[in-house]
Amino acid sequence: MSYWQPGHKLNNGKFVVEKLLGSGGFGVTYLVKQTRNSKLFALKTLNELARNRADFQQLQAKFINEAIALASCRHPHIVQVYPQGFQEGKLWCMVMEYVEGKDLARYIDQNGILEEKKAVEIISEVSNALGFVHETGLIHRDIKPANILVRNSNLSPVLIDFGLAREYTAGTIRTMTNSMTECYAPIEQYQTKGNFGAWTDIYALAATLYVLVTKEMPLPARFRTHAELPSPKQYNPHLSDTIERAILKGMELAPENRPQSVDEWLELFQPTQNQNIFILDDSPVTLQILEFDTVKVDNLGKLIHTEHHSAKYFTEDLGYGITLDMIEIPGGTFMMGSPENEKNRSDSKTPQYQVTLPSFYMAKFPITQAQWARIAALPSIERELESNPSEFKGNDLPVEKVSWYDAVEFCQRLAKITGKEYRLPSEAQWEYACRAKTTTPFYFGAAITTDFANYNGKYTYQNEPRGEYRQKTTPVGKFYPNAFGLYDMHGNVWEWCGDSEHNNYQGSFDDSIPSMSPANNIHVLRGGSWGSRPEFCRSAHRDQFIAEKSDNFIGLRCVITDVL
Repeated sequence: MSYWQPGHKLNNGKFVVEKLLGSGGFGVTYLVKQTRNSKLFALKTLNELARNRADFQQLQAKFINEAIALASCRHPHIVQVYPQGFQEGKLWCMVMEYVEGKDLARYIDQNGILEEKKAVEIISEVSNALGFVHETGLIHRDIKPANILVRNSNLSPVLIDFGLAREYTAGTIRTMTNSMTECYAPIEQYQTKGNFGAWTDIYALAATLYVLVTKEMPLPARFRTHAELPSPKQYNPHLSDTIERAILKGMELAPENRPQSVDEWLELFQPTQNQNIFILDDSPVTLQILEFDTVKVDNLGKLIHTEHHSAKYFTEDLGYGITLDMIEIPGGTFMMGSPENEKNRSDSKTPQYQVTLPSFYMAKFPITQAQWARIAALPSIERELESNPSEFKGNDLPVEKVSWYDAVEFCQRLAKITGKEYRLPSEAQWEYACRAKTTTPFYFGAAITTDFANYNGKYTYQNEPRGEYRQKTTPVGKFYPNAFGLYDMHGNVWEWCGDSEHNNYQGSFDDSIPSMSPANNIHVLRGGSWGSRPEFCRSAHRDQFIAEKSDNFIGLRCVITDVL
């Protein structure tokens, strides 16, 4: 089979082939370099086997559909497809993020089974990505270790290969091709007509987890009417009862007997109340490097360019595959508040004054519902916490409908079991972290569109086009981060700060800690939400809310100043 060789130029010399990354089925993937800036990308196209088939045009149409499906699924654990796709001769080429790592099939082949905790963490992250895919009306239909890459730096998973992805409507009998991967495909994928849905992918997810913790291939679904699926514990006696039950429930033969959503399946990973739900790990934190792209927009909200950045972070293990990433925010000096010429400036953001802050760590995302549920299961300190208070349900959605007192209780419990002083950010910490060294109204520029944040897109800030009004929260990490590596600082949910409300910036404050008045029961909110007009999502905008009240647009994000 012939392949493009290193040095081969593509798209009129805009890309140069570096090497072949892999080939399988009808696809082939190359590592290519963009000539103008030497940035590396993965490039996928159809291989020679596909080109020689009589149904090549149909295969190419499916390939283009894969590119469209992937481009609409922006998520931290889904490979990113860029808009620079192009046609080379008769072949369409898909330009993708280059992930330095290896697929899980190769990883366990070289390293053996994964520890239960790590396997569950990886599958939970992939599940959250799939939940996002399912919300768009797609199912993947080919989940398996070979289609999950893990980054060399931190084993963070990235879901790839949407070649079999199809639209579905829950409860509707659909006709689909019976393409599949044996041992991972559920019984309905052996049929051309069936009730396909999220439960189809859940079977493959559970089968993948089966392989990660046993290094054994599960019995194919088509044989299971005559033979019993071997228990995972038969191969790995150290596996917990909780995870074994979750695997077997996800691999139920009848679709209706499986969990019907990834959130429902992930709930099976949660320990029961009488289990030891948390073991303190007081070992020193290990800082890792996060690499990411940010965007800059013009006054019309159009993308000007992307920039590559990196940040240090550490991961707090909350148990049962749930983690909390804390980004290092380098110390520095900035002007807090709105400059005089900023549109929609008000007295509460004045006067601008210079603030100097030492370094600290801030949560990479707003606290998610999965993270909230884990901490809410811990013993109370000052008040009870509802395990699932949110109106918009989803493990990777930000938690909402939490009061300021609820947010403080969350931080106190997190501090107690980690031995670290977690708390809500001060206003100054929040604005400094949001700006990430910028002075524009938003961290990506002077304008905002719903391509870059979740807010009420029926309204505009500058001369941008009107956008989408989603009327609900979106999964954390859906949009580009700022230059510090923080996501969702504009829109999605308002975030509580520790500070009591004060009318303006007159007076003296210790900006590194929240300014609180026991007599003041109103506390500061920052960032705007899914329902906010764009001017309320600016870096400098501040709002307030009664501390004991909650609503479906209010969440939180925590900080810590010392990790030693």
